[in-house]
Amino acid sequence: MAPPRMPSEELVEEMPSSAVLPACKKMLSTPNEASSFIRRSSIGKTTFHDGTKNASFASLFYCSRPLEAALTRPVFQLVFAVIAVQCFHICYCSSEMVEGIKDAQMMRFTALELRGGYMPSYVKISSIGVRLSGSEVPWNQVSQEGSAVTIDFGRQVSWDSWYFNTSTESAGLDPVRFYVEQWNGETGGWTMIGSSSYVAYLNTFIFLHGRFETSKVRGMLHEFRLENASARLQWWTKGIYGILSFAIAIAGMIGKESLGKDLFKFLYFISFCLYFWCWVYIWYAEAHLKGDNGLEIYFPVPLTWLVGFMLIGCFEQEYIVHSIQIQCIFVVWGIHRLGGHPYYGKPSPHLVLMYCGVVLTSLAVLIPAFRILQLQKAKHQIMPDKLKYDYLWLEYSSKHTAALEQLEYFIRKRWGSSSGDLRQYLEHDHASPCKLLSDLYVHNDLAIFVLRSCILRWGANSDGELRSQAETKSYVKAKHVESVATTKVQWAPVKKKRRVVEKAIRVHGGDLSRVLDVLRECLVFERVEDLSRCLEEISHDDGVEVVRVKNRLSENFDANSTAGYRDVLVNLRVQGFFWKVMEVQLVLKDFDKLKSKEGHQRYVAYRNSLCV
Repeated sequence: MAPPRMPSEELVEEMPSSAVLPACKKMLSTPNEASSFIRRSSIGKTTFHDGTKNASFASLFYCSRPLEAALTRPVFQLVFAVIAVQCFHICYCSSEMVEGIKDAQMMRFTALELRGGYMPSYVKISSIGVRLSGSEVPWNQVSQEGSAVTIDFGRQVSWDSWYFNTSTESAGLDPVRFYVEQWNGETGGWTMIGSSSYVAYLNTFIFLHGRFETSKVRGMLHEFRLENASARLQWWTKGIYGILSFAIAIAGMIGKESLGKDLFKFLYFISFCLYFWCWVYIWYAEAHLKGDNGLEIYFPVPLTWLVGFMLIGCFEQEYIVHSIQIQCIFVVWGIHRLGGHPYYGKPSPHLVLMYCGVVLTSLAVLIPAFRILQLQKAKHQIMPDKLKYDYLWLEYSSKHTAALEQLEYFIRKRWGSSSGDLRQYLEHDHASPCKLLSDLYVHNDLAIFVLRSCILRWGANSDGELRSQAETKSYVKAKHVESVATTKVQWAPVKKKRRVVEKAIRVHGGDLSRVLDVLRECLVFERVEDLSRCLEEISHDDGVEVVRVKNRLSENFDANSTAGYRDVLVNLRVQGFFWKVMEVQLVLKDFDKLKSKEGHQRYVAYRNSLCV
């Protein structure tokens, strides 16, 4: 069966628009086999890449789908791959948990501060020693020199805890800040293995030398274990983090950006759950692990993951840059709090913090910085065009104040500031929004024919003009155009699929049904009064439903987003095609004359910098 034909020109001339529209609707009731040849595909790998490839990398993070858009770029894929490698390396380095000290020949206890804030020149403790599995490890001799007490075992021994008892003398001589070292004959040096306060990270112990609440009870035992209660849980957390990061990188590489976005959100959620579990472990462990300061240090960790998850998963807009900046602030705080302190074990916390700081700071600072630079460059390129439009607007707003105010009053009174149903629907199911790219192009040949018929009628009744096909920019009166099929008029083309995808991804969260200007036409007017009269014609047309009017000829409109250009945009549905939303641009001739091909190219570059 052949596809339905357009109504003849004779039908257009003899019948009013209200009769033409039902005629088209009747023709649409017959199946259109031609439409079956349209590839019915949603935004897939190719189209998604097409929608983002012209936008600047930094601006992708500010579009409506920043995670998926960023994952189309190899740089962001590489970031996740590097994060995964770093996580796997940390897991490898900490695969063997610390189970005490081995092959120690001597142990040295050094006091840094006595109770009351006194600097020690001498320290009093009644006893000191080490244990292995709860049993005392015998030593050869104990010696004291100033504030340092040294135990010589006379051989290489192993132990998993050390202790001291407060003296029977004045409590003012009790140590409250101290550290412990062990001597290994094979390495030939002292290694710090304990402190009055520490933080345990996987297999590494970071010694802070903070104050310890030494008991005032005389002869009280204080035992310290070299143990991280949540080490295994932290290890699994880091491993899961690495696996998910690697999966996100792969998803971006194979064009599964939507899967990568879901994995990224899951990464934040599972990280919050696991680190909160770690924090609970540490809270429980502090009751029997002396000197463990992890409760204070680890408290912000699950909090930052929770806030990050809320920013990227609980709002309509994904605030990916803000979530990265929050992570960056925490890492910088961690570097300030833990950087420079001695540690024992692997991996090096300083290298881990430095790596995380470099990656996160680069993303958190460079993305906004590059976006600002790109916007400044784009604004500089379009500045000549914007100045022309701004100068013309100043002239219009001063000479035609009353007409512009009347226009704004009419729009506000007739349609208000609210909008109607701003979605494109399926042809045979007017309750289901379009989800496929091909749905937006069904019967566009007939729909644009009806829209142009309306344009001719509205323009003829309001002294409107249409762009001419002549090489030089010229116009033809709508009332002088015999039919839609004329070759005199330069009709607006149907919006290209690549730009539809761009707009859906950059502005509408990938929702194709919210792209409302696939079909569009333009009417040009010499005077503001004629433009207002055209709006009256549209408002009185029973075959039209206006869903939104954008008055960009208002003093309240910010023309920076359009590089100074101004017009009135009317989104509407026409009878027989009420599932489609189309756009009519009502333009003043002086503004239209300033438009040029070169200027449009500069505006496209500016639009790509904004990622809109």
